[in-house]
Amino acid sequence: MPVKRQLVKLEVILSLLHQVNEFKKLAIVNLNRRLIRLQRTEWANLRSYRSFQDQSFQTLQQKDRALM
Repeated sequence: MPVKRQLVKLEVILSLLHQVNEFKKLAIVNLNRRLIRLQRTEWANLRSYRSFQDQSFQTLQQKDRALM
């Protein structure tokens, strides 16, 4: 009987380890999704900043031309 009880305990432990591994996989997937989202946001911010810089530069050029 004790051997069977130990076997059941080992099966429970194995099941719990499997659940932990599945949780880790899901956590990694979620972190990767967040990272991708942050990267996209960062690229969008950089694009809008460059666009703002280009517009500012064009405005300065126009003012410079108007003064000439």
